[in-house]
Amino acid sequence: MSLLLPEPEGFERQADVFEVLYQKMRAGAVVRGLVQSVDFPDSIPTWLITFPDIDINGEVIGLVPESETGLDRALMTRFIQQPVNVQIMGVDRDNGLVACSRLAAVNQLSDRIEFKEGQLVTCSVRAIKPNPEGKRPLLTLDVGGGILVDIPYADARISFTKPLREQYKIGQLVTAKVTKINYGNQVSLSLKDARPSPWDNAKFRRGQIIAGTIARINNNNLVFIEPDLYPGILGIAPYPIRGSLRNRQKVKCNVAAFSAEDKKLRLRIRPQGL
Repeated sequence: MSLLLPEPEGFERQADVFEVLYQKMRAGAVVRGLVQSVDFPDSIPTWLITFPDIDINGEVIGLVPESETGLDRALMTRFIQQPVNVQIMGVDRDNGLVACSRLAAVNQLSDRIEFKEGQLVTCSVRAIKPNPEGKRPLLTLDVGGGILVDIPYADARISFTKPLREQYKIGQLVTAKVTKINYGNQVSLSLKDARPSPWDNAKFRRGQIIAGTIARINNNNLVFIEPDLYPGILGIAPYPIRGSLRNRQKVKCNVAAFSAEDKKLRLRIRPQGL
């Protein structure tokens, strides 16, 4: 005679994972996945994703081929270990595989989003990528639902002297301002315009000794220096008579003049070691 034992305290019976995925597919629902790797079945770059909200035990692998990511191939690897929205396109229970499309999910969610010029939008940082049209990289933001917008360096940077990868972390939430609405509800964004000017909070006194980093040196022997205290501000100093300088070099300076209203900071570089 077998005894029917009570279930352990706190036990929760799990729904059949494949049945849940079938239901999501039939409903055309958007599902959250997590990109685990990029593989190349039949030489096609393909995301392998898991479903942390549905498949606790990791029974199922989702496949998102390059054409269904909605991304340039160069961006696919940058999404490894990042969450993505997908629609379920097919379920193969026998092999534990699910065909998915991020592109279909983004298109569905984009229909629900409307922007207004001047609007502040909470976004997440998804990637920092090369700019094919310039030397400075682009910051890629998710403005909601997986809709990606590239921000030019000038509208993204906080500091003149630190690379973007040191200024932003993948997954970080940021506030951007809608500066323009283009055809098809495509938007232009600026992070710089969503923040107060760094000059608003800057305070310097004549004779004060500060540390800074050289942003650039122009042909007129003027040195542009970003103070460590207030990133985003550039002070100007004459090139010293002795010694040599280079971009991104740390220096100490004396404050010669300062006006927040006029956005003016005049500096004199101190000899090294002083």
